[in-house]
Amino acid sequence: TAAFAASQGPLLMPGTYTVKLLDNGKTYTSQVKVAADPLSKATTEDRQLQFDTSMKIYATLERMSDLVDSMLSAHAQAQEMASKLPPTDATRKRLEALADSIDTLRSKIVATKEGGAVTGEERIRELTAELYGNVAFYEGRPTQTQINRAAALDTELTAVVNDYDALMKKELPAVNQMLQKKKLPAIKLPAAEAKSGD
Repeated sequence: TAAFAASQGPLLMPGTYTVKLLDNGKTYTSQVKVAADPLSKATTEDRQLQFDTSMKIYATLERMSDLVDSMLSAHAQAQEMASKLPPTDATRKRLEALADSIDTLRSKIVATKEGGAVTGEERIRELTAELYGNVAFYEGRPTQTQINRAAALDTELTAVVNDYDALMKKELPAVNQMLQKKKLPAIKLPAAEAKSGD
């Protein structure tokens, strides 16, 4: 499901920012001054806490996105390799079991039914995206409940990350060895993308 609440970056702190445009090997720079809303009653400290909290939730969403990408890739590869083998083949059954285990873990993170929140199925991703929207687009101090909720959701995600890592560490070498004997390609997990501040 689309996480509309997380479709935009957080509000920046007031200050002067350098904007870079890279075009065919050339770099163009300009400065943009961001000013606080003069009607806002939020203090600088309130805005800083709001920004910091938004960025923590944003980081959780990024980590979650990387994890789901890895899950989808591994799941698709397992299913593809399984489809090349007879229904009764032991390697196929192992691949199908791996795909099912990945699906079970992924269902803890994202709503798997079309419509997501509309159908009442909310998982870590939907809850985190909603929290991000509530914090990032309110120009004021986040509540302690929101701060605690952000930490709790990140902890929930970490538990799934650990379970997925353990599953891959246990199953992938054995599955790939079985695939090698069948002269089929090994399942490869996508490399984590480098994050850049530019």
